[in-house]
Amino acid sequence: MSSLPTPAAAAAAPAPAPALPALPSHPTRAMTALSLLAAQRTPVLRPGRTTNPARPANLEAELGQVTGQVSVPGCTHCAGGSGVWTVCVVVAGFFGGSCCNCHYGSEGARCSLRAPAAACPRPRPRLPRVAPGGRIVDRVAPGNLSSSRAFRRPAAAAVRRRRPRHTPSQRARRFARLYRELAALYEEEAEVLEEGEETDYSVPESEEEAVEEVVEETEEEGSTVL
Repeated sequence: MSSLPTPAAAAAAPAPAPALPALPSHPTRAMTALSLLAAQRTPVLRPGRTTNPARPANLEAELGQVTGQVSVPGCTHCAGGSGVWTVCVVVAGFFGGSCCNCHYGSEGARCSLRAPAAACPRPRPRLPRVAPGGRIVDRVAPGNLSSSRAFRRPAAAAVRRRRPRHTPSQRARRFARLYRELAALYEEEAEVLEEGEETDYSVPESEEEAVEEVVEETEEEGSTVL
C-alpha cells in the first residue's frame, strides 16, 4: 500500500509556479519580450472585475502583472481602489513607466508613476544665408515661399504698376503728340534733302492743315468718349 503524504510533507512541498497566459498567433513585441521573463505571481482580480485578453493592451498588462514587480507605494489610481488587479505592478522598461493596471485598456497616460514627457520646443525653420542683392527668386530656396495671399499681393501690385491704364482721351493725346513728332521729323528730313538736292520736299500748306485737322479731331473724339 502506498503511504499518503503527511501534512508536514505537504506544507514543505514547493508551490506550483504561476503560469503565463497563452500568446496569440501574432503577438506584439511587448508580449514576446514579457513572455521571456520569469513569472512572479498569479494575478488576483478585484471583486466583480473580469479581463478581456482579446485586446493586445489587455494581454500585455496581464503578462506584466505576472512578471513585474510590486510598486510600493502604488500609483494614485491603484491606491484609490481602481484597476483590474489588487496590486500595483510595474515592469521596468515597459509601458512607458506606467503600471499594469493603468496600461490595461490603453489608459497608461493616467498613471502617476509614468514619467512626464519632456517638453521639446518645435524647431524653427532655417532659411539659407545668401549674399545681399540679386533677384528674390535667386535668393529664396524652393519650398520656403508660402502660398498665402500676403506673398501674392506684391506681385499683383507690380503688374499693375508695369501696365498702367489710360483713358480714351489720354490715348488720343498720346497719338496726337506722336503725330506731331513724326511731322517734325519728316520736316527736318526734308530740309536736309533740300540742302543736298535743291528740291523742295517740305510738306505743303494744305497737307500741314490736314494733319492739324486730324490731330484736332482725334483729341475731340477722345474728350467726347469721356
